[in-house]
Amino acid sequence: MLFNLIMIGLAKRLQTVSNVNHTIYADDITIWSFRGSDGQIETALQDAIEVVEEYLAGTGLRCSPKKSELLLYRPTLKGRPPKSFVKTRANEEIKLHTKDGGTIPIVKRIRVLGMLIESNGVNGETITKLTHKVTSAVRLLKRVTNRRGGLKEDSLIRLIHSFVICHIAYVASMHNWYKGEKNKIDTIIRKAYKVALGLPESTSTERLLRLGIHNTLDEIAEAQRVSHLERLTLTSTGRHILQELGITYHRQHGDKVDIPKEIREKIHVAPAPRNMNPIYNPGRRKARAALLLKTYCNDKNTRFTDAARYQDGRRFAIVVINTEKTTTHAASVKTRHPEVAEEMAIALAITDADTQTVLSDSRTAVRNFAKGRISTEALRILVHAGQISQATLIWIPAHMGEVCPHFPNLNEAAHSAARDAINRAGGAGLVEEYADRDRLTGYNELTKAFYLARRCYPPPHGNLCRAQAVTWRQLQTNRYPNLLLYHRIYPEIYSTSICKVCQTDTATLTHMLWECEAKAKRISPDVLSARWEAALRSSKLADQLWAVQQAREAAERQGLDVPTWET
Repeated sequence: MLFNLIMIGLAKRLQTVSNVNHTIYADDITIWSFRGSDGQIETALQDAIEVVEEYLAGTGLRCSPKKSELLLYRPTLKGRPPKSFVKTRANEEIKLHTKDGGTIPIVKRIRVLGMLIESNGVNGETITKLTHKVTSAVRLLKRVTNRRGGLKEDSLIRLIHSFVICHIAYVASMHNWYKGEKNKIDTIIRKAYKVALGLPESTSTERLLRLGIHNTLDEIAEAQRVSHLERLTLTSTGRHILQELGITYHRQHGDKVDIPKEIREKIHVAPAPRNMNPIYNPGRRKARAALLLKTYCNDKNTRFTDAARYQDGRRFAIVVINTEKTTTHAASVKTRHPEVAEEMAIALAITDADTQTVLSDSRTAVRNFAKGRISTEALRILVHAGQISQATLIWIPAHMGEVCPHFPNLNEAAHSAARDAINRAGGAGLVEEYADRDRLTGYNELTKAFYLARRCYPPPHGNLCRAQAVTWRQLQTNRYPNLLLYHRIYPEIYSTSICKVCQTDTATLTHMLWECEAKAKRISPDVLSARWEAALRSSKLADQLWAVQQAREAAERQGLDVPTWET
């Protein structure tokens, strides 16, 4: 605590030095400058060093020349250098000194809060570091599982997130990656997941992506970037940082202001559950909607809110209804942002003296109230209302229809009332409404949305053993053992690739699974092929057991050594 109190004063002193930025973490002081000529940069950095040494005098602390480093960030030029390019001579290089005359050494790479920055602009050291961590994690996975037994897939994926993805996510959005560097990191990510799934390294990248269980580097970087920006918008310091960087993320959906403490203390926002995507989690959304309707459908102190856009796209109609489907408040507001209109509808409901609970289907608006930062229009409604009573704000899933036969969906009634207010029937589809009004902002939400959008094949059922789950994944990726593959890898053991059943055709995987059987039964191979494809896309235990058992029996008929699962 005392150490931090001392460093606070240093931050204020460094702010007086022009053309210099800084960050302080414990005893690690990072100073950088990127404007002006080399001479101007050298002068600015030297002034900052003198300010630091002057401030630390008498505190018992001092700068360590041995631990201090100078990085001159000059990315490698792409292509042929221009005619005006002149390589900096050694005697013209930027040099910095401490008060006692020591020279701060120039280094090729520097570590700032765990992030490695190289002077030539490449990320070779970062990739090497990540490769070592992934290799260690892969060795750990191989010690706790194999293709015949050990930990199951879901547990192994949790280990990958803990020992692999967390390190990649830490630096993913901070570096400028070259295409080749992205490919290397994507490769080591796939390597870890292939071990977890029991797949060979030669598994097709396209088929692995269609399993929908992992994210690429670009997806991780995008999710991390958005979550960081959202986090920075929560504090005045974070918003100041964004403004200094020229990033207007916190203003793209309208200006937000802090809710006064005396008002915020009277609004309780219930936490919203995770995994509520309208496309990938319809069952969870339906269950939540049914529970909320059952709880509040007959509560006279409950209000439902909604907003609908006018056709010109510049105005919204907002409504508040009670449990008797009567509109208690209605208004027309001028804004282009749906979340502003939803916030105003919530604010109108809260100002009602009889309101104790407010249900809104805008997750973004509810989240903004939880953060304590809402639009100026919504805050104006709360402030002008004067005294407001205690109220609880709850998010309810939108566009669920009638989810419970004994309780009407009052959220749909509010939606209809808002539509009637603008005299427009129908409306946009579920996906459009969700994308427009409930944007994804969390890291977990974004990463799940990315890989679930690619998922074509379901994961193994929880009742499958490890050997059966590996067989299931090998069938989905077309990497299940077959005689042709074994003949190419072990020609001295498997001397021929001819099917041992029909003795005529090559025993490829498709031949082994259904073509040979179709030929023997004199039926079209397309019939069995469709049956197999339907089974591989099924999440039912019976279909998955049928597929893995059929594959194992086909492999045994060819004399192949495959995992078994009898106890």
